[in-house]
Amino acid sequence: MNLFNPVKEKDENQCSICLETTHNTTFNIGEQSFSFPSHLIHPFLCRHTFHDICLYKWIINNHTTCPYCRQELAPNQSELWMHMVNAGTLLEHVPPEFRTYDIYKTAVGKDGYNLSIVPMELRNRELCMLAIQNSGDSFKYVPEELKTQEICEEFVRLNGSSMEHMPDELITFNMCVDVVRQCGLYLSMIPPRHQTYELYTEMVRSSGHMICMVPSDMRDLPLYEEAVKQNITAICRVPEHIRSNILHKINSQE
Repeated sequence: MNLFNPVKEKDENQCSICLETTHNTTFNIGEQSFSFPSHLIHPFLCRHTFHDICLYKWIINNHTTCPYCRQELAPNQSELWMHMVNAGTLLEHVPPEFRTYDIYKTAVGKDGYNLSIVPMELRNRELCMLAIQNSGDSFKYVPEELKTQEICEEFVRLNGSSMEHMPDELITFNMCVDVVRQCGLYLSMIPPRHQTYELYTEMVRSSGHMICMVPSDMRDLPLYEEAVKQNITAICRVPEHIRSNILHKINSQE
């Protein structure tokens, strides 16, 4: 260290650009201003830290080296923006000329909403699967030619909430079974024609407490028995006058 011109060493929790540990970003919506804290990230090989918004402003002004050590941040601009997307930069903030397929893929894997920003000609099966896995709402951004029954079944296996946006005619009984096995709360998305005793049985087999979501006129003794068999604490959902019989039958089978 130069004792005649001492340099304060940068704290690892300090941004290499603004040299602060905390930084608030302010943006306006109409006449209202909102402020939120920037996150510290270290996406490059030199491992120096930056506030996400500070680094974005640095790179958008065509800087390609670390402002602290001057090491090249990436071999080219596309890889530079890939690091930024991996670190949390929104896809919409990446300049269009640097949005490669790999950048789209990374962004969609982080947030299914990004599928809406991907050019229609690039929205293939791979990207749509990634988007659906991340968010069932992404189904509305899937191209019509990919909304086949086969692909919709894959969507449902990845994320049951995607059924909410599917055309009724594409929804099969097997898809409904996949949905209720994931979460009984998805029952409201299922077309009435598929809300059968068989479906409720599959739902109860996935979780005994789901018996409470079965219509009362369909709750019979075998269904109560299945519920308790899956989860003994579901006995609290069983009418009192048949509890002892169900417990006795289950114990005798064991």
